[in-house]
Formats: sequence, structure tokens, C-alpha cells
Amino acid sequence: MVSRLAFGALLLLVAACGGAQPTAVKSSSTAAIDQNPPCQGGSPPPNRRLLRIEVDAQASQTFQFEPSATALTLSHWALESPDGARDEHLQIVNACSPRPGVFTAPLAPAAHVRDSVVVIAPAAATFLWLKYEKTAYRWPVRPPV
Repeated sequence: MVSRLAFGALLLLVAACGGAQPTAVKSSSTAAIDQNPPCQGGSPPPNRRLLRIEVDAQASQTFQFEPSATALTLSHWALESPDGARDEHLQIVNACSPRPGVFTAPLAPAAHVRDSVVVIAPAAATFLWLKYEKTAYRWPVRPPV
């Protein structure tokens, strides 16, 4: 099951950080969380599951600040468990992530990308977090089906 999440407000805020000119992502963007995506060659260990995270982002023509280009890299994402613990070291399942794009490399100026990764997640993950600079956003993750 796929859960689509409107996430344009987040990226518009990232775009506005530091001044009047957009610094990173400027257009309406979406994120998707897909539970247990089909994956040849990847199966999670016990008490874990696979999650596919997808972003659609458009960058401004230039970046005012260096960190803006890396705002969506996987190191900024985390999964929260019901006890409030966060897994901030998400592991990509390479066999299931043919286009990791902005999750593993900087976003190029003026680029419009739609990238996704499959990660190994705690089976009981309840929220997906994206932290950038002094701001954090979270989206609910449905329980396993």
C-alpha cells in the first residue's frame, strides 16, 4: 500500500531559508511511502521491513547556501518507533533502489527529479522524519499489513 504525502510546504520552506531568493527546492513536491515494495534480492531481517521513500523535487536556478543541495540526502531522514526512539542511520537496499538520486547525491541547480530508495526500517516504525537545518517534518507510517 502506498501512502502519498503532500510535502510541498516543507520544500517551499527549505527553498526560502536564508533570504528572499529560493535556495534549494522551489516547486510543489510530493513524498510517498510504500510498505513492503516488491524487491528482488532484498529481504529485511527479523523485526524489520522494507519501506520505499519517494520524492519529487525541483531545484531553483542557483543555491544561495551550500547545504541546500544536500537537504534531501538520506542522512537527513529518520524513522521513529512507538517508544520514541529514532533510527537515524537508514540503510539503502541497493538491489531495490535503482534511482536513489537526491538521497545519495546533491540536488543539481535547476534540476527536476523524482527519486526513490528502499530502506530497511523497524517493523514498528510509526513516523518518517526529515530534518534540515533547524526544521524537522514528520509523516505517519502505517503499521505493517
